[in-house]
Amino acid sequence: MTSCLSINMKVKRYTIRSKTTIKDLLKCGAIEDKDTLYFDKYVEVKNSDIRIHLTFTQNLNEWNDIDGVFVVDTDAGQLYKPFYRCRDNGDKPTSEAVINMIAEYNAFMDTLSFLKTKR
Repeated sequence: MTSCLSINMKVKRYTIRSKTTIKDLLKCGAIEDKDTLYFDKYVEVKNSDIRIHLTFTQNLNEWNDIDGVFVVDTDAGQLYKPFYRCRDNGDKPTSEAVINMIAEYNAFMDTLSFLKTKR
């Protein structure tokens, strides 16, 4: 898979589709916890376990992909900083592992029918 990935790989940005309901999130596999809903996706990137965590409040119109998305290196117990440098600063991926992480993130987010990519 990595041979076709590029150093120019970018983190896609997402918004929630209008008219999305809590039921739509639940149909896609969201887990309910009190007043929030969340998704967790675990991927392995270069011997590290990475968790992609999306969280939503009951007011879906407030969701954004900065405050509502966490990418965590579970082995180190901290945010996966290379991902954030690429997303927030527009940095290019610095390694094959980061390229793979971005590809996994984009692919996971693309499967969630209630999200659309920002233009």
